[in-house]
Amino acid sequence: MVERFQKILDNGLKIWFDPKPLGDCKIQLNFSSGSIDETIPSTAHLIEHIQGCTSTIYGNGSLAYSNSNAYTSLEALGYYFGCIVPEDFEDGLELIARVFDRPDLKIMERERAAVRHELLGKVNPFNALNESIFTQLFPNHAKIMKSISQELEGLPRITEEAIIEYWNKFYDPRNAVLYLGGELPENVEELVGNFASTPQRSPLESFEHSWPMEPDLSKRLEIIEKLNDKPVASINIHYQIPLFPHDTDIRDWLVYGALIGYLNKSHGPLYSKLRDSLELVYRLNIETHGSGRAGRLLFSCETGNSSSWPEIESAWQRTINDIANIGIPNAEYEMQKKNYRINLIHNSQSFDITGMESEFKNGITKQEITRSILGITSEDIRKKADEIRKKNYIISVVLPKNA
Repeated sequence: MVERFQKILDNGLKIWFDPKPLGDCKIQLNFSSGSIDETIPSTAHLIEHIQGCTSTIYGNGSLAYSNSNAYTSLEALGYYFGCIVPEDFEDGLELIARVFDRPDLKIMERERAAVRHELLGKVNPFNALNESIFTQLFPNHAKIMKSISQELEGLPRITEEAIIEYWNKFYDPRNAVLYLGGELPENVEELVGNFASTPQRSPLESFEHSWPMEPDLSKRLEIIEKLNDKPVASINIHYQIPLFPHDTDIRDWLVYGALIGYLNKSHGPLYSKLRDSLELVYRLNIETHGSGRAGRLLFSCETGNSSSWPEIESAWQRTINDIANIGIPNAEYEMQKKNYRINLIHNSQSFDITGMESEFKNGITKQEITRSILGITSEDIRKKADEIRKKNYIISVVLPKNA
């Protein structure tokens, strides 16, 4: 099987080839710009809708069956046809290339209404609470992120000139990556040659972002709201953590993953306390999130006993303290390493944009990831738990409305 590789065209467009005998293929075009680059809130989102329609990613085109979509985030824009039969690959390339075309301003008002409808669907007390938590965790990132109310306020102010200005600056081949994965045709390198004619338009020399540092949370914060229609309480504990690749290396990030894997085990210490002993929680989750340099470790669960959230917080703290004091059994961290290896195997048998980004953007190969995984020790996981227990955090508790 041909190994994945990168090719950079003369106009700066990076193309990631990920050939695999999957039976179908995927085409995705990503830009390293997003809402952070706007002068008027919602500009990037509105262009996403316009270009999504132009490329038939939105709409009833010939590839409507293909699990197609587009997205806008703080620092990225993406367009993709997710599952294409091989005989439609050339059509997919032709359609995704339209994303580089000048925006069709005739559909601007229609898509402005669509974006507004989408944003209004996000106006609710839960999103308002999440925005408040983010602001307290990451005050400097909150200054450059747009709230839903700011996006709604900015949307009617977006002019045709603002659309074209953003498109000229950021829809540039030097700012883009084209991912091609799965059952690729033998002449795929010849087929992508058409993208070489996409002109460089941006006056910018660099598309890198400068992310602010965040102050450490100075104390534990507690937020309690009565919002749930369901007769349950939702408990979330939020920590600030360094985010890969900006503020930590791949090995440290993998140690976070190993600790999280252990905590999420259905018969691990956290479930043993909360489910088996206290009979308070029957589903929980620990995960990481991040944008820019704003990394978050999040513990979340629900309980039918809404007054028991202090016990849940205490059980979480005891679990982290236990791991920080004595580590985890050797068999457990060996199991986490095997879990990582299984994930790598599965990624090698699926569309793996994340792995290609790691290799070609961050310079970390699959071999280096494997070496880092095999090098993780129980002591690494103990030290990571010790770091976490020394951090302040925000606990948010959403109670039933009638509590």
